[in-house]
Amino acid sequence: MFHSSRQKSMIFNNESDMSMMRKKANENFKATHPECSEFFMTHDDERLICRRFERQLIQFCNVFDEPSYFKNIKCTAMNYLKRFYLKHSAMEFYPQNVMFLCCYFACKVEEFTISMLNI
Repeated sequence: MFHSSRQKSMIFNNESDMSMMRKKANENFKATHPECSEFFMTHDDERLICRRFERQLIQFCNVFDEPSYFKNIKCTAMNYLKRFYLKHSAMEFYPQNVMFLCCYFACKVEEFTISMLNI
């Protein structure tokens, strides 16, 4: 079924698989920091925060002048952001920083020259 070894880790069967991965990332973070467990976010809280930054990523990308070329970058950056938070908790890495990094890496992958000073 899979033509490469990477495709196995890139395809999900359904939404519940991704939800389970997010819950596991949340639980792993909680397990590594038991000293302040009363301040932790729930899985649903993390998802709401990530969705907020997904919308913010779209608004950020709409600021640039090249809409035809930047459409690919916007989609790539969104994909990077969503996949990052399948494996990591929003409590571990601040989503705004990750959002900017995803935009920067998407520009690099799509070969759109942009300086870090412009972001």
